[in-house]
Amino acid sequence: MVENAGKVTFHDAINGSGTELTIDISYSPPAGSLGQGIARLLNGMFENMVRHDITNFKHYIEGEEYKTYEHKPVLWDNAEAAVNTFK
Repeated sequence: MVENAGKVTFHDAINGSGTELTIDISYSPPAGSLGQGIARLLNGMFENMVRHDITNFKHYIEGEEYKTYEHKPVLWDNAEAAVNTFK
């Protein structure tokens, strides 16, 4: 088991043409210094996985699949209730 934590922050882009993401991921590999050495070797692979996931998310949220739901009033009528659920 690898202890981990993460945070994703969304910011308006400086030029106003999009959104910038800041992603912080931290983890504590098991097996002491041996685990830390292996983790250092794998950091590039993990970074590529995160970048790939973000790219897929971007394509999904900007794509036609998302746009078909974007204008459905039923979803947006209940948005405030859904947001309040997570407070």
